[in-house]
Amino acid sequence: MLDLPLMIAIIGGETRRFRRLVDAIRNTAGAQGMPREKLKVGVHALGYVAETTQQAIDDFYPGYVKDLHQNR
Repeated sequence: MLDLPLMIAIIGGETRRFRRLVDAIRNTAGAQGMPREKLKVGVHALGYVAETTQQAIDDFYPGYVKDLHQNR
C-alpha cells in the first residue's frame, strides 16, 4: 500500500526459503492495484567466493569465527 521496496536480510539459511515471502508481498501489492513487477525486492546475504571450497573456508572462516566470539 505504501509502494515501498522490500529488502530481505538473510542471516542464515537458504535464500530459496524466502521465495514465499517475496511472492506474498508481490501478491499483496497486486491486490492493492500495484503491478507486481513494480515492487522492488532486494536480498542481503553473507557470502564469500573463492577458487575452491577449501580456499574459501581457509580465507574466510578464521576471521568470521573470531568476530563472532568478540561480539558476544
